[in-house]
Amino acid sequence: YVLTGDIMEERGPDQLVYIDRRNDVLKLSQAEFVAVGALGATFEGGGAVIKQIYIYGNSARAYLLAVVVPDMDVVTARIGANPGEAGLKALIRAEMQEVARVNKLKSFEVPRDFIIESEPFSFENGLLSSVRKRMRPNFKRKYGERLEAMYVEIERKRQEELMGLKNPD
Repeated sequence: YVLTGDIMEERGPDQLVYIDRRNDVLKLSQAEFVAVGALGATFEGGGAVIKQIYIYGNSARAYLLAVVVPDMDVVTARIGANPGEAGLKALIRAEMQEVARVNKLKSFEVPRDFIIESEPFSFENGLLSSVRKRMRPNFKRKYGERLEAMYVEIERKRQEELMGLKNPD
């Protein structure tokens, strides 16, 4: 027994399969495990609009959120030079859905909402290490409060919808 930080699956006697790294796995509230590193790579490599993505979740919630850096050259080519936030979000959301469909992702693997970031993740802004790996604690420090506020806002809207269904007056 060696603690390496790798997550392995035993599929049979003497048959181990590498799944992911321990630090790249989140457990959501419905007990789903999400390999955020692989999921981020899927979204970044699956389409042209998403240049970089940071996937965020916590064990108290059943869904993911994200921070997305869009490729503005692609955005400009598709929807014009000065897209509004709503148009940009719609474009990114459509690409996420298409990537999810093509890669047969589960619904809980697709971020429900996201923050649009114009500054790319880099070593200079402290979000990537010198070998270009994401420094998750720095992402959480920079975006954690805003992402948690998004969870609260989504839940508030959900509660309002439920109350509207109960009391249609």
